[in-house]
Amino acid sequence: MEKKIIKDRIYISGPITGLSREEYTGRFMKAEQVLREHGYVNIVNPVRLLPARWPWVYKILGYRLTLFYDLWHLTRCRRIYKMPGWKESRGAQIESCFAFHFFVSNINKKLKELIDAAIMPVVVEDEATVLSKASE
Repeated sequence: MEKKIIKDRIYISGPITGLSREEYTGRFMKAEQVLREHGYVNIVNPVRLLPARWPWVYKILGYRLTLFYDLWHLTRCRRIYKMPGWKESRGAQIESCFAFHFFVSNINKKLKELIDAAIMPVVVEDEATVLSKASE
């Protein structure tokens, strides 16, 4: 059976601030991988955008302009995937509100649960690393 191709552009939203580069990159890349496995071909992954790829760009733009840049990309999407922890992230909350007002739909619940389950080992591994560093 041929895999269904979903051409709707989808935006990945989740926490970045407060996490190490390795932690948030692992989570976002895993979410992108699972979305691709489920047929999405047009994925906007903030980790692949300029400010996240080159930290010196973020230092020049700062938090607000980087968020505006991400929101501009979100306006071009039809769907949004909100990863676990998005409610504790100011940027992801803004993205969620923005998506609501620009009629960007959430992905279906079943697919969200599949992606959440796939990235949970990455989240748990990140938290274990943080705890082990704190106890040293």
